[in-house]
Order: sequence, then structure tokens, then C-alpha cells
Amino acid sequence: MACVVAGVLVYGFVEDSRQGLDPAPTPTPSPLASSGESERLTAAAYAEWLARVDLVECMAERGYPYEPQLVDNDGALGSIALFLGVEPTTATPEAPVPALRQPDLYLGRGTTVSDNESGNTAGCVWNRPDLDLDDHAAIAATVAQAQGDATFKSAVAEQAWVAQHPAEVSHLFALLRPDRSAPVSDDTAAVTQWEQVLEEVSAVASRHQVWVPSVRMAANQFAQESGVVEDGTGVVLRVGDLATALVPGVYLSRADRIQCGPITISGGIKYPWGTDEGLADLMDSLAAACNGLIAAGFVEGETLADIYGT
Repeated sequence: MACVVAGVLVYGFVEDSRQGLDPAPTPTPSPLASSGESERLTAAAYAEWLARVDLVECMAERGYPYEPQLVDNDGALGSIALFLGVEPTTATPEAPVPALRQPDLYLGRGTTVSDNESGNTAGCVWNRPDLDLDDHAAIAATVAQAQGDATFKSAVAEQAWVAQHPAEVSHLFALLRPDRSAPVSDDTAAVTQWEQVLEEVSAVASRHQVWVPSVRMAANQFAQESGVVEDGTGVVLRVGDLATALVPGVYLSRADRIQCGPITISGGIKYPWGTDEGLADLMDSLAAACNGLIAAGFVEGETLADIYGT
């Protein structure tokens, strides 16, 4: 199936041709006003959905219980949700994507269904949907089926929510641990100190670039904040011991760090909710963070001088 580009909602304009009268007002935008393009987008997405349902059903029989996800048409989710009257939301905000719900499966056993868009996967064949987007009758029938499919609409709602909340999703990936244990936060003094360090470092980031914090947490050995940078993607900022610094791997696609005496400032992203450029911009904006920590008394000046050899 040809790749469908997310369309821009086009609303009609009522033009009054009567002489001497004020023109009629422009109609209030409505998702139904652009039903032609929205129907095509919805039909294409639903055809893909059915094909992916077939694929994951086959893989489940072979011991890989993946969840179907829209991949080829995920760029149109906002328009599709609007057309279907679906509110972007997730029933599991603590794990709004399949990889967070089943990290051992998605992050520990190789590639995911979404990564395998063609060819065989565990002996199952990915059959691309065959839908003629110029066949109005076929589109109408597919849309009608999609409108009655509660599972599909729930998936659209969740994927649309995830697209709107890159910082929250990035934050959750950064908190994943190999042993699946949650960060320990029973040392009040340590938690308070890391919160204060994070406040100072986050303020430095905000002074030097567009950095909109979204989610924050603190534990005994680190504190982290996730936010949206200028390109609109989610980035994680963490301060803590060197042992707890963010590192690239199956949980985060890329990570970087700055050492400030005993304090490690690290940043990370997880594709597709972050970009290399977004992380690089964040880390560049933190060049002055060590000086800020010295001024605030969190790092001794002579310790920092020893690190940099000055």
C-alpha cells in the first residue's frame, strides 16, 4: 500500500455572491468538513491495523505476544482521532507503550513487530494491506468497519496520546531498570539534596535554550526531569552518582554526560520520541552547569579544577 501522508484539514469557505450584502461567515471548523481526506487516512490506517493484527496473532502462536501498533500511518493519528471523535488518552499512563508494558519481550528478545515491516518475523509473514485509496466504496466500507472497532479506536487514542507526550514517555524509559526494581527514595536528606541539584541544573538549561520541563522525580542516588526541547521531542535530564548516569542501550537510544566533581549530569533520549540533535542541544546548554553547582555550594571549586586540570 502506498504510504499515506498525513493530511492537513481543509475547511470549506462559504462565499456569498449576492451584491451589496456582507459575505457569509466562515463555517466553524469541523472534522466532518474534511471527511474526504480524513476517510482516506482512516481507511489506510485501519487496513494497516488489520494486517498487523494478523501478524501479531501469528507471532503469539510462536511465543511472541506482541501488540499491534500503527507504523506506516502513525503520522496521521491526530487527524484520524479527530475524525473518529476519539480523545487521545491511555488506560495505562504508567506504561503507555507496549515496550513499557512488556520490556522483557520488546527490549530483551530482539526486534519488535514494528521494526519488521516486511519479510518474515518468527516464521510469520507481514502482508502489506491491499486497499485502493481511489475506490470510494472500498474506503467507505473500511471506515465503517473502523468506526465499529473499539480495539482499533483505543489503539488510535493511545498512540495519539503518546505522540503528544514525548517527555512523559522518555521519562518512563529512563526509569526502566534491568532488575525491574523501582528507584529507592527512603533517604529524605539524599532525596532533598538531589532535588536541589536538579533544580539548579534545570534552571541552567532553561536559561540557554528552549527547555520545557514536564515530569520530575527524585531518589536516593539521583533525580531526573524530562521535558520538551525546541524541536518538540522528549529529553531526559538526570543528576546523580556516576553509577546512576543515563547510558545508551536498549532503554535509551542515546545518552551523554558531564562530570562535575562527584555529581554526574546526564541526558538521554529514546527514539522515536527524541532526536540526536535535541539531546546535543540540551547538553550544550549545560556547559555552565558546573559553575552553577560550584556557586550553589554543591561542588567544591578545587575539585572541579582538579577534574579539568586547571
